[in-house]
Amino acid sequence: MIGIRMILPAVAVVVSLAAFSPAGAAAETGARSAGAQGGMIAVFSAVIAKHPGDAVAHFYRGRAYAAQGRLELAMSDFTRAIELNGDFAAAYLNRGLVYARLAKGGVSDRAVEDFGQAIRVDSAYALAYVHRAWQYGQKREFDLAIADCVKVMALDRRMTRIYFTKAYAHEQKFQYEEAIATLRALLAVTDDPQEVESAKSAIRSLGGSI
Repeated sequence: MIGIRMILPAVAVVVSLAAFSPAGAAAETGARSAGAQGGMIAVFSAVIAKHPGDAVAHFYRGRAYAAQGRLELAMSDFTRAIELNGDFAAAYLNRGLVYARLAKGGVSDRAVEDFGQAIRVDSAYALAYVHRAWQYGQKREFDLAIADCVKVMALDRRMTRIYFTKAYAHEQKFQYEEAIATLRALLAVTDDPQEVESAKSAIRSLGGSI
């Protein structure tokens, strides 16, 4: 049988505080070049020099470091942001993503812990559930992965790749009908050609019909 492949959501390791907002998306698009990130580092370093207790400045500088692949510096800034504000959900999420990038195979218990802390702060933080579900799937903790997938689907149906994570977990538990049902549900909410074709192929491989 052809296995279902979990697809990590197409979210950069640095996630905006205003994720999915039009303004946030525009800012992310404009800040992707190395030069732009370097400028952001200089700006927020100046802020931190004057206001070392500014958690948001540490967070945004950490984002810029992570975008450049300077992960240890990013980790340090995210950690400092958390020390300054223990309820900084986005800082927990981004530090968890850095832990995952630094870990072999992308699987990290520390990442799971940080995603959990983000959820503790904001129980409706869909991205935190998305990434924790992916981690649980890789760790073969499939019941936990499925539970997080269900939560994401209730919070934000735009996060369509979570359906692959849920279907994968069901397949690994030999729950083929549940996997097929999950993929059919995906077909009802996505118009992305690649997702549609992947879902149809997986349904067929599981013995289902379109």
